[in-house]
Amino acid sequence: MEDTFLEAGRLADGCDDAQWVWTPSPGVWSAAGCIAHLNQTNREYVTAIRSVLESGNPERSAATDFRYGLLERWFVKSMEPPVKIKWKAPKVFVPMAVDSKEAAMAEWQRIHLELTSLIERSEPLHLTKNKVISPAVRLLKISLGMAFALIAAHNRRHLYQAREMIGRAPRSAAT
Repeated sequence: MEDTFLEAGRLADGCDDAQWVWTPSPGVWSAAGCIAHLNQTNREYVTAIRSVLESGNPERSAATDFRYGLLERWFVKSMEPPVKIKWKAPKVFVPMAVDSKEAAMAEWQRIHLELTSLIERSEPLHLTKNKVISPAVRLLKISLGMAFALIAAHNRRHLYQAREMIGRAPRSAAT
């Protein structure tokens, strides 16, 4: 997840405020909207993962235990950029507001540090037997290991989208 953490910082540092919020049309997320969405989604998953860590199956994983289900593997792969399948964001993952670049990136950093801590804390748990309840669809449970993979792939997906928006945005006269 370190790669996406650094990529987001480079994107934010490499654009001006007008590029940060530029969108080609209503309903298309700007770079700011992409980061706000990632912050919202990751915040929801942090809560769900924290719950697993507090009550998880203490059985340790062995290197050979990482057999994830076909549906989990497909779903994570479908998140990877470039986008081949478009998904409508579930209501719980739609950000209520787009913060300033500074506030959004401070929240991005805070969530990243918490996710890193959760990954470290999950080390003694079985990554396939412990299940994370999806914040979007309560009946959907994914393995802890794939939840981390899903977050990373989803981050890459929307950072790719943010990079595309910044690249298409007109540069302001001040730059």
